Amino acid sequence: MWKCLHLPFKHEWATKQPGVANLVTKGRPDLCHTSRQQSLLGAPFRKRSKFQNWALSTAFVSFVIFNVWWVYWPHHTFPKPVAKILRKGLHSEIKKEGADFEKSLQYYLEALEECKAGKMDSLSDEYTGIEIKIGEMYEKLNLLDDATTLYLGMLKRFYHLLSKPTDFSTEKRFMLLKRDLQILIRFIEINKDSQTNITLLTIHLLLAQQEFLNNSPEIRAILSEPKIQDNQQPDWKNFKGLSLIGKSRADYQKYLSLKKKQVLKIREPEDEQNVFVKELLTARELYTQYCLTKNNITGALNSKITTMEWMLLTNSPLDQVLLAQAELGSIFYLNSEKFEGSLYSMDKEYHEKPENLEFIRSKLKDNQNACLQYSADCYKSIISFAHENQYPKSATNSEMDKGILKALSLSHYGVGVINLHKGRLKTSKVQLKTAIRISEMIHFNELIKEANSELKKIDDKLV
Repeated sequence: MWKCLHLPFKHEWATKQPGVANLVTKGRPDLCHTSRQQSLLGAPFRKRSKFQNWALSTAFVSFVIFNVWWVYWPHHTFPKPVAKILRKGLHSEIKKEGADFEKSLQYYLEALEECKAGKMDSLSDEYTGIEIKIGEMYEKLNLLDDATTLYLGMLKRFYHLLSKPTDFSTEKRFMLLKRDLQILIRFIEINKDSQTNITLLTIHLLLAQQEFLNNSPEIRAILSEPKIQDNQQPDWKNFKGLSLIGKSRADYQKYLSLKKKQVLKIREPEDEQNVFVKELLTARELYTQYCLTKNNITGALNSKITTMEWMLLTNSPLDQVLLAQAELGSIFYLNSEKFEGSLYSMDKEYHEKPENLEFIRSKLKDNQNACLQYSADCYKSIISFAHENQYPKSATNSEMDKGILKALSLSHYGVGVINLHKGRLKTSKVQLKTAIRISEMIHFNELIKEANSELKKIDDKLV
């Protein structure tokens, strides 16, 4: 998502970057058990498959498109002089003979100066709403440097206020955090400096998470429970995001099956603890994607599991939960490939074998198999849910059902790829054809293309 540039980030208000490890809950399963193993994991491993790159980006984009509620224009009453100027800007932006974004930009800049002259609160919805419109015009005019400078200034303003105690009500702070995260997400979308992006993402995400947990004692208590003992072999029940907050896999499956469509919407904004949940989850997704771009598979895995927990605890829509679970399956698969690469490196590149070679090999192999199984379980759980609820037969043309079918097609595709990896060609072929059939129902053309490519590989091997 972000191109790696070597420009250091020197803004004084963000040079002290909090530990990135704090972005995920502690106590996650340790998939390597010795320092020797950890050094081996730094060795080159198989190049990430095209499927994994594509599937991860597809699930992530679907999540972000749904969750980013980017409010370009707040519904508030402006002072009459400001409102008059804004109407001119809007007219220039939408007039029938063609939009004049340069003219609109000038009007919005003029309106902002009027607000400054009237000493309007620079963190109010009205003031920041005009700034956002200015940023939008910069983007449409391809003045991205101006847009990033504007958003960066806004983020600095919000951070300086929200990082210290205030006498604001909880509701007011939550609304400010919501706007702060909206600006952050927009900034990251257009900024090309990856170091700046991760620095800002870390400090603003930590700030928002802490505020949310401070006002959500039940969620904080659940997330703070110990998950696994040191050196204990990872087990399904320890991955709470998959198994419904520590319950068994059967309980999680039951939870999915009992979720009715009338209760699939995220809690209404009136629930003040959920005012900025969508933005918070989207920011967490950005962090997961950053880990993936840096090949930090363990960080991405931990982050994704935590995000899944948050989604379940805040009653996120079912299609988004299923899409997130499909992406988690892909990340588990990547982790499996990484362990497999370590095994390959050990066999081919080490001339002097360590004394405990067989022990290390055994642990790496166990971890590889465990991650591959977790990946398959992620996909199969979605497929089982769909079967129990008669998908795709019962699917309607709603956006919710389209999302469920997308998660289902990705899952069949994922199971197909896993079986291909294991050499089960006929089973793989059945799964890939099922993925194509479901994808055709929702015009999921990207998956159809990729599945056909995998089928060609199978046909070549079967000849």
